[in-house]
Amino acid sequence: MQAEVTIPWHDDDGPMSSPLWHDPAVEFLNFILIFMAGYLVLRRPDRERLAFGLLVTSCLLMATLFLIGARGSILPGLNY
Repeated sequence: MQAEVTIPWHDDDGPMSSPLWHDPAVEFLNFILIFMAGYLVLRRPDRERLAFGLLVTSCLLMATLFLIGARGSILPGLNY
């Protein structure tokens, strides 16, 4: 007898069918943030503060997505 193990986000139904770090909409949001920051710096230099805020938000989003995606492999249990 084998035990059956299911992971919630691998099921095709339910709210967790697509986890956040695999969602292409989040990657597209990050692309839009970076694009808008570049556009503001090139076309509207007076909005440089907003562009900097968008870049900081983009960097935080990228770091968060990386940490969520690599959650178990940064420091595996008792393998220091």
